[in-house]
Amino acid sequence: MVPTNAGYVLPLNSREQIINDLRALLTKLADEPTSLREMGIAAQQHVKRYYTWQAKAEQIREVYRWILEQRDDKPTWGTPMGM
Repeated sequence: MVPTNAGYVLPLNSREQIINDLRALLTKLADEPTSLREMGIAAQQHVKRYYTWQAKAEQIREVYRWILEQRDDKPTWGTPMGM
């Protein structure tokens, strides 16, 4: 899943609708480019938090801690499990 502050999601539709949706999104971005920098920074932070090797290793470690009853709550990371 893509957080709303870190990217855009186009619904899976017909080829023609996807093209139209993409065209509309690109037109909007061309007309209002100011949000792109902030969105890019948010996207980079999201990737670093959930998808780097370091982040994945931490997630696995927390699963093992849960299995070994070293933590009470089941680990969740928000993405993509809980979004």
